[in-house]
Amino acid sequence: MLALGRAVNALHFVHTPLLKDDDGSPRAARDRYNSLLFTCALFAEATLLVEKIEKNYFKGHPAFQRVLDVICGAEAKALRKKLFTLRNTLVFHFDADQVQDQVKTLELQNPILVTGLGTEKLNTHHDLADLVALRSFFGQDFPGNLPKIRPALQSVSKLVVAFLVAAEDFMVVIFNERGWAQITFL
Repeated sequence: MLALGRAVNALHFVHTPLLKDDDGSPRAARDRYNSLLFTCALFAEATLLVEKIEKNYFKGHPAFQRVLDVICGAEAKALRKKLFTLRNTLVFHFDADQVQDQVKTLELQNPILVTGLGTEKLNTHHDLADLVALRSFFGQDFPGNLPKIRPALQSVSKLVVAFLVAAEDFMVVIFNERGWAQITFL
């Protein structure tokens, strides 16, 4: 339960920048893009945890079944391979060959390596590096065909939120069943 709680906390943390208003700064762009990338990678990691939990602990529990339904649904199955590839090549690991493959097919008139605002390093964004990582997920249409890409972005967000709701509901059920703790919402 604590491992699942840790996964939920991590997903909430990395998903939060996607909910903030975009002020147009390099820092906001960097935070938003990396929020998406880490959300994808952590969701992939969370699916492994859920599968292990099912096998070892909660198989057949009705509240846990709702968590499984999220990660085993058609939308999740369609995304999982891409999420694991992204996780393994450009989020938790940094595969130079994957970067090279993406750059070979990238057609930009004036690629931007880094943007910055002011003198603080915190307000810089290595644009091309994130663009390459996002292309690994969205495909070669990124960044050019945003209408085609938007459904994939919405799908990830919807899937992660559904997972968070189901996982937290499951944890509350288990905590109450076992009398472990009183849950307080402020």
